[in-house]
Amino acid sequence: MLKNSISHDLKDPAVTISLMAQRILKSGTDLIEKDREYIHSIVKISNEMISLIEKVHNYILVQEKKTDLENVRISEVYQELRKHFSSMLESRKIDWVESGCSKEVHVDKSAIVRALRNLVSNSIEHGGQGLSRIEVGCTDFDGFDVFYVKDNGAGLNENCREEVFQPFEQGTASCKKKGLGLGLSIVKKTAMMHGGNAWFEPNTEKGVTFHMSVRK
Repeated sequence: MLKNSISHDLKDPAVTISLMAQRILKSGTDLIEKDREYIHSIVKISNEMISLIEKVHNYILVQEKKTDLENVRISEVYQELRKHFSSMLESRKIDWVESGCSKEVHVDKSAIVRALRNLVSNSIEHGGQGLSRIEVGCTDFDGFDVFYVKDNGAGLNENCREEVFQPFEQGTASCKKKGLGLGLSIVKKTAMMHGGNAWFEPNTEKGVTFHMSVRK
């Protein structure tokens, strides 16, 4: 009930506000620059609200949903990610790299796609202006398929290994998180649903790699 209420009663008005503001921007040729700035702010804030509502919805969903396992080609997962982020990657001029595309894994497809979306979103949101490359891939390790998302962005303090995966915590000064911290907690829960785990490693030069393992 709460999940449906969040999806409809909260998200729908935010979507309407965003669409109406965008329509005004497109049709309002006589708007002064200051008005355009205000309306751009409305679009930005309403889209941030939509993203937050979706994360809360997905957090509740991952707590309630039973794992529905099926054989999935990784290339299909990458295709969904690529489609979802294509415009954002293009506008930010971020290179997109895929590895391990020929593999097939036994997972809950919707849950895995949702978790990987959160990891890619995390890279885009927190990678900073220097972010220019995101790599998604999958490797084999000791009875697990391990998905990863690697970027060359701002990176993350390695002392935050456990804290970043905790929901509803803003973190300490060195591990400060924006929002409710639900995205990465969903990743962790998804991995555990598949008998695996989630963690991150700072890259040698710059950026960070997040890993999510699922048992074969």
